[in-house]
Amino acid sequence: MAPTPDEASRGGLGRELGLPLLTLLGSLGLSAGRMAQGVPLDGVSLALHLVGGLAALRLVPPVVRLAGADDTLGEPSLSSAPATVEESEPCGPLRSSPAELFDLYLAGPGQFPAACALPAGRAWLMSGPYAGLVFALVLGVHALVVPLLRTPLTLLLVPVACAPLALWWWRGRATRRARGGVAMLLTPTQLIVRDAIGARSAPWSEVQAVRAESQPAWDMLRGARRAPLLLISRRGTPPLLLREDELGVTVPRALRLVEAYRSGVTCTPASGAAPAADSPGS
Repeated sequence: MAPTPDEASRGGLGRELGLPLLTLLGSLGLSAGRMAQGVPLDGVSLALHLVGGLAALRLVPPVVRLAGADDTLGEPSLSSAPATVEESEPCGPLRSSPAELFDLYLAGPGQFPAACALPAGRAWLMSGPYAGLVFALVLGVHALVVPLLRTPLTLLLVPVACAPLALWWWRGRATRRARGGVAMLLTPTQLIVRDAIGARSAPWSEVQAVRAESQPAWDMLRGARRAPLLLISRRGTPPLLLREDELGVTVPRALRLVEAYRSGVTCTPASGAAPAADSPGS
């Protein structure tokens, strides 16, 4: 008998937990054995503790899913999403650019009763380069215990090891501020996404296809995987891509919402309204 989806999910979760858990227990056991034999903390101990720390890091995603917190982390509610997309007046002032419409929505969502904002997710936190942080913590703890490690070199290595994580956080900060918690704005006339470069839009008449795709990805917490993404093909312009980590909903759910607006809207721009286009910053 074929396994049910729940059984398959539990089996995959068990495999995902197995290797990191065994690695963590093995490194801690070896370290405890060395300490019981009176071996002082040395480079081997540092390596064992680093391996254990990295293994503990790999346990975070499966433990989060096992605790049922994954939905809270990655998929906030969509209380602003209308049940159906009905005919309504044009959204926002005439001749507004996509960036201006996006800002108007952030300033007052009530001005756009027919719009739906797909929230920006927090799953991007899983993709950070946390190995350097683990190394800095292990090295710092060892320096507190072993006086010989309290050297200027140790003080230099700690910030250097944390630098990739700080740089990764800083680079994403501009995009998070630009989005204001909204990954994609769906209106009866167009969809709009925004990042650090600018706002990009696609009038529904120019959207050729919307589909779920995946691409190879790797990060410290989740390892090698196929990362889901939403691909929106536009006529005459490059497609819009949104990774599931950027979305506050799963890709299938975002796909259903986008298709609902694409196929169900009857709202058309008012006479004289400027066609949607990319903002000058894009």
